Amino acid sequence: MSDSINWNAAVYSAVNHDDIQWKLASASSSRGFFSNVGRTKREGLDFGLSTKIDKFTLSTSYSYIRATYDNDVTFLSDSNSSATGTNTNTITAKQGDRIPSIPEHQLKLRGQYQATPDWSIGANLIAYSEQYVWGNENNEHQAGVCGNASTCANGKGKVDAYYVMNLDTQYNIGKGWSAFAKATNIFDHEYDVSGRLLQTQFNSAGVWGTDSHQLGLVPGAPRAGWIGMRFDFGGEPKKD
Repeated sequence: MSDSINWNAAVYSAVNHDDIQWKLASASSSRGFFSNVGRTKREGLDFGLSTKIDKFTLSTSYSYIRATYDNDVTFLSDSNSSATGTNTNTITAKQGDRIPSIPEHQLKLRGQYQATPDWSIGANLIAYSEQYVWGNENNEHQAGVCGNASTCANGKGKVDAYYVMNLDTQYNIGKGWSAFAKATNIFDHEYDVSGRLLQTQFNSAGVWGTDSHQLGLVPGAPRAGWIGMRFDFGGEPKKD
């Protein structure tokens, strides 16, 4: 039987003024720089649920966030297939376009088993939905499409959805000491956490010397594990 069920929920809407982002296009050159982009908006909801059933503790949380530009902004992005303007290097993010590198959906699941009063075993799963990459602030890039003769980019303008599964265990030795072990990404799932449309001297085959437009990706961490000891200063709490 369930000993308790707890839940929480929140709805929010926030507008940031004068956010700073990289690669606003200069009117007089093809270079970019950090600059204020005006208003950005973040709207969403958070929901959490947890329960305890005998020796099992189960919890889940879900977050939805819609992060958008709240005014039109011009960016330097010559690798975006929709780029136009002087030297075909600029794009315009319009009000309502999604901000890159912020996934719309996030889900977390956690399960923990209390094998003994001093020994716990747990697992958690974290999942994220797809997200736009930097350089695709206008959300219009299409892989392999040449909007202009000098702009034909490889790679899509999004990072795929992904999930990560982790395991952990802890044993309370006593007198402030505990032993722990944890393993992350136990299925060694290959994923990317962010990306950018960019210009490089490497072509899609990895050969140097050819100017090309590619999708640069930031890979996620591979499978890893730790074993260690932990000491809490002050020792065990005093009993009444």
